[in-house]
Amino acid sequence: MLEIKFKNLNVISAGAGSGKTYTVQQTLSNWLEAYPDKIRPDKILAVTFTKMAASEMQSRIRAALLSSGNIDAAKKVTSSQISTIHSFGQKIIQSFAYESGMSPKVRQLSEAEEKILLQLSLSGHREINSILQKLEAFGYKGKYNGSEYSTALDQLQSRVLGLINSLRTIGATEDKANQYIAQLSKEIQLIYGRPLEASTLNSDLHNAVKNMLSSYPDNIKDVFGGNATADKALTANYKALKKALDLNNIAKDWDLWKSLQTLRLTSIKDNNYTLLAQAVMDVANKLYLHPGPLDEAISHIKILLQISIDTLHNYNEAKRENALIDFSDMVHLANSIMDDGAWLKEMAETYDCLVIDEFQDTNPIQFALLWKFKQTGLKTLIVGDLKQSIMGFQGADASLFESLIGNENAANHQLKHNWRSTPKLMKFINAMGTNLYGDKYTSLTPMANYDSSITPIQIIDFDDDNWSANGTNSGKKSFTQNQSAVISEHIKNLISSKTIIYDKNTKQKRAIQASDIAILGQSHIALGKMASSLRESGLEAQIKQDGWFSSRIVQIGFYALSYLANPLDKHAALYMIITELGDVTLQDALDMYLRDKKFSHPLIETLDNLREQITTLTLSRQLITMIEALDLWNYVMEHVDSSQQRANLLKLIYVCSEFESLQFESLNALGIYGRNINSFLTWLSMSDNDAQPQPKSINTQAVQLLTWHASKGLEWPVVVVLGLDSDKAPRLPNISLGYTDESRNDPLKNTYIKFFTEFNDDNTQEAFIANLEQSAHSTIENLLYVVMTRAREQLILPWPSFKEGKVEKFSFMHKLITKCKMKVGASGITMNGLTEGSFEASVVPAIMSDASNDKPNQVPINYGRVAIKQLAETVKISAQISPSNVQEESLLDKYDISIKKYGSKVDLSKIKISASDLGTLLHHCYHALLVDKDMQERLFSSLATKLSSDVLEEVKTQVSEFENYTKDEFSMKNIKCEVPILSKTEEGSVVSGSIDLLIETEHGYWIIDHKSDRVDEDGFLSQFIHHYPQLMSYVKFTKLDKPILGIGINWIRYGMISATKIIK
Repeated sequence: MLEIKFKNLNVISAGAGSGKTYTVQQTLSNWLEAYPDKIRPDKILAVTFTKMAASEMQSRIRAALLSSGNIDAAKKVTSSQISTIHSFGQKIIQSFAYESGMSPKVRQLSEAEEKILLQLSLSGHREINSILQKLEAFGYKGKYNGSEYSTALDQLQSRVLGLINSLRTIGATEDKANQYIAQLSKEIQLIYGRPLEASTLNSDLHNAVKNMLSSYPDNIKDVFGGNATADKALTANYKALKKALDLNNIAKDWDLWKSLQTLRLTSIKDNNYTLLAQAVMDVANKLYLHPGPLDEAISHIKILLQISIDTLHNYNEAKRENALIDFSDMVHLANSIMDDGAWLKEMAETYDCLVIDEFQDTNPIQFALLWKFKQTGLKTLIVGDLKQSIMGFQGADASLFESLIGNENAANHQLKHNWRSTPKLMKFINAMGTNLYGDKYTSLTPMANYDSSITPIQIIDFDDDNWSANGTNSGKKSFTQNQSAVISEHIKNLISSKTIIYDKNTKQKRAIQASDIAILGQSHIALGKMASSLRESGLEAQIKQDGWFSSRIVQIGFYALSYLANPLDKHAALYMIITELGDVTLQDALDMYLRDKKFSHPLIETLDNLREQITTLTLSRQLITMIEALDLWNYVMEHVDSSQQRANLLKLIYVCSEFESLQFESLNALGIYGRNINSFLTWLSMSDNDAQPQPKSINTQAVQLLTWHASKGLEWPVVVVLGLDSDKAPRLPNISLGYTDESRNDPLKNTYIKFFTEFNDDNTQEAFIANLEQSAHSTIENLLYVVMTRAREQLILPWPSFKEGKVEKFSFMHKLITKCKMKVGASGITMNGLTEGSFEASVVPAIMSDASNDKPNQVPINYGRVAIKQLAETVKISAQISPSNVQEESLLDKYDISIKKYGSKVDLSKIKISASDLGTLLHHCYHALLVDKDMQERLFSSLATKLSSDVLEEVKTQVSEFENYTKDEFSMKNIKCEVPILSKTEEGSVVSGSIDLLIETEHGYWIIDHKSDRVDEDGFLSQFIHHYPQLMSYVKFTKLDKPILGIGINWIRYGMISATKIIK
């Protein structure tokens, strides 16, 4: 072990798996034994960044002392201050509450409350209107982020809150506002460059536009157009040119300049027009030299920074007046308190040494607080790893740690062994590290004392012959849609083949379990898709995910409380009785209300009776009493996801008790008055604490799914790395930290916020992005290092080799290919430093099983309890299935199948949407045209962007022909669409789904299923036979007032129907 002497400042650089925690525990244990008069076990101040890490450090130090026989010291070490930095800050605040003029009974705001209070402080700012009036000019426009839509105001608010968070990491105060603004303005001017005279550029563009329009005063689309694309572009050009005739527009509308940079010249065979258009574009492309965008950007930034600093001040005042603190205050206020030299001396004298772990994740305000204690003379031990600095988005600044490495006043140490990964795997990691970091990387000697039978690196190759990004029109499979299915199948095979791994705890080899495998992804969205795919494959997945408030049990609890609080809340009553607790259909419930003007149901009576009984109880007691009265504990145990739903219900009780503990002042600050059911529901609706609690801390039967950032500090035998092709290019707007000089001794004095906003001009945009590229490259390399060092025995890398040569510059894959010279071949991989044959790796083709390719159609899921039966452990019964998964054995004679043409075809060959989306649209069309005539206009209006007018007319014609055919062929009296099915199999599974179309005749019903698939001439028979079991399951599980006479498939593309009568 590395010997670390008892000096004023020791700095340890510790790579992943190098045993830094062990080094810290042994160092402290040695110091306690060697210098008992200088360092006492209950006087250690050790700071880390997670409670788990703090607890582990204290336990390990205590264990080391016990193993060395120092029992007395082991007892006392539990009284030392080994905690997170925020817990340490809280102790300082509590210790000097009276002296600093703070209330000793401060309460911490939750994250949701903090956000609300900040928003309230922002909404009243005097300068906010100056931006609100020019939202679009400043680049704030409504847009979608995935499926979430954010308004321009949402984006402004988000940007201000982001600035406030960054300002807090540097201890920003009102008196420093002008300093920050001046420094940022100076940097923006430097990057932008020296502009030309605005009047000259404006005049040049104005003249160029006038010259063009004098020769071509009319829209030339009729002359040079000829297709929709050309007509649209030329019309847009003409409108922009006309707008530019007004010199006032040229002087302030940078979107207009942008639009004039790219006038359409394609297919225009007019030299004069081309010359005049090129003259306009040449001037418009000088926008990067115009002072207008620069002045506007600086004005925008000045206003935003001033608003942010003022809002932060108002927010702090509101907290102080109401005796509130938030998470950041625990460090910020503690640092302010420790500015008093006497108080700092008093606090520092309670400690003998200072240990700071994960120092690369420290931000300036945290550094300032901790450095104060170091400067009092405490012996200090700092541990970190620049290569694992990945928390910059939270304000962490690795340059603070870098400034200490090589510091002449510090004793620097480098850990040189790896205790985590096998020697085979370390060969790859060391080669990658050397390529990424050059001389700054220290190769770690592998010390893991076990052999592994698993190949250290396994590539799942998505090759160019079979795969493409989206699979569109290429005959290849879609990487985007099917990557998760391929990986799920791979993991399933890994587990089923009983792959042998080494158990770190038992020190024995055993068969791999699901929890030995971690899948690490770039985003929660990607991990959510992966979790769904694993579950479809029959594997369990453990993942932190949102959706607590919208979960079934919490929604039931919310609406039950809503009805208890207000018996006139008809929506709450309706919701309750149409759940599985009430077991009433929506239609029956609405009929009941129209008939009786109220909802009558035993469930409602239970809540009505309960209302009078709970008036004297506390709020949390009211909730628990309601849960028991509705028998919700038994309800969740019958749920398909019982463990998760039970955990969600327990969290509801917990947050209710948390609400009860809130002070009235803090609630009032949020605009909430009183502590009753109504105020609790309001508070609950405002909360953004939507994370579902983990039902089990570790589920050995579940694959672990985490983000790359969340995986830091963790390890597993096998790790799958998703997202190597992800693009992490820097983008504007961007908020980061800047320094006025190279010094880091007092970062709060020379730190400022670098805030770059968007620009219309591409050249300007690129100049500012270039300023961010070095930091982006560093973050990408560090993330790659962190995620690749999580595995003990095997790294599984899904590798889209079809992207090689066109992979994004700021992707992880690009780093491996260009900087590490990594190449994937048919039999293995090579890398700079790893020659072919010197390293063990395997490459397997990405293969989708037949089961993955043939997924059942998604059908609407109706409400219904899941029946629980005791089954043999070897039998796995799905809790909820669709009719397409129920196999019915019935006799079918192919000669009894009638195949007829009832109408015209619908040409769907040019529709560019997924098959499932296309099927859904066609179902909607049939429903609107046959059943819900009032829906037609709205439906076809919404479909105009997805289906051409020709296709819509073909659909209308076909549906009319289909209706006439059913009247003639089946003597149809009535038609119903999307008829729900809800039943139960003998094994106890719930069958839920819906029938596409139900034809009612005088004597019974016909079930018709719509299909938009392509089939050949024989397919009308063979595919009907293929789908026959599914259709018969509809027959079995549908309960109607008349018998089912027959079943059929409507082949929409062809205007054909295959049908057969049911033989009883």
